[in-house]
Amino acid sequence: ALGNLCSLAASHMPHAVVAVGGPRFHTIHMLPPYVQTTDLPADAVCVRASSRFFCVGTATGQVLIVDPRSRSIVHSLGAHPLSILDIDVADNMLATCGASRPPRDYMMVDSTAMLFDLRSLRALSPVQAMAPQRVCFAANPLFANPQLVIVSGYNAFQVLDTSQLTSTPPVQELHGSGFYCVSASSTSDVIAIGDCATPGGNIEIWTRGEGKINASSRDTEFSDEIVREHPIAPDDLATSLSSVHMPVVY
Repeated sequence: ALGNLCSLAASHMPHAVVAVGGPRFHTIHMLPPYVQTTDLPADAVCVRASSRFFCVGTATGQVLIVDPRSRSIVHSLGAHPLSILDIDVADNMLATCGASRPPRDYMMVDSTAMLFDLRSLRALSPVQAMAPQRVCFAANPLFANPQLVIVSGYNAFQVLDTSQLTSTPPVQELHGSGFYCVSASSTSDVIAIGDCATPGGNIEIWTRGEGKINASSRDTEFSDEIVREHPIAPDDLATSLSSVHMPVVY
């Protein structure tokens, strides 16, 4: 049984495969008319799909490389001392952020974001950042390599050119707190960062220049609101039964 799931990714090689993460890692293979499930012993925190593999960030600081064809773990990358917080994949590059253990023996965010080459399965130069908690690649047609968006626990984010790992990217201050997710448009013109502030939470939109937003977008269509009837007591003889709405049958 699948329970306590926290992440999901999909791939279409060699057929439709869905990977879900939780206390254990599962791959669900869609082979019509059959569905096959494979269970792997991994405490998965987050799952991302590349063109060839599933990358699984675990609570032990490892990133497992899972082959959807053989349904097995083909490699393990040691990324952080403690749990992985977030990972992302673009082309043949993997980015991770995680937690470390300082001398006082309590968990804090690792100040280094790690980059790996999925072709050689080796680490690239680490990136020093302000307590990275979320990472996201942003493809940019002006650059050969994707840019990396790093969201910090100090309510800020940085955009790093992965072709210049030695440079320090500028810090952009965010207005919310407790940022939980980040995503970038296909052109890298727009970056959306969501927080878990109460009540409700917010999404901050950052654009390069004016940004190109879909002018033909439509408002979200929600289902009709359910009409709640007021309860009628069994001994209530004054209320007319005609006040109760009848269901509409089409």
